[in-house]
Amino acid sequence: EKMGAVSMETVMKELDEEEDKRMAGLIESRKDKKRVFYYKGFYGSLVPDVESDRLLGKIEGVEEDIVYQGKTVKECEQRFREAVSRYKKD
Repeated sequence: EKMGAVSMETVMKELDEEEDKRMAGLIESRKDKKRVFYYKGFYGSLVPDVESDRLLGKIEGVEEDIVYQGKTVKECEQRFREAVSRYKKD
């Protein structure tokens, strides 16, 4: 069976979704996960990922895997706030 062409945008979206799932799984598996951010009624977690030398977090208490990352706590907090704002728009 011949497959049709898939746009690069579709491929990138699928890869992003898979990466979000992978990061969410890593965050959920960590026992030292802390709720460190609060914004507009939502909590955000933060854990270190030593292998990639970055901090990872996700919006807690929502069904979707909405994750964010950064090199510093301040950068993660900004990305958390942006993620909450995008989530509330939807």
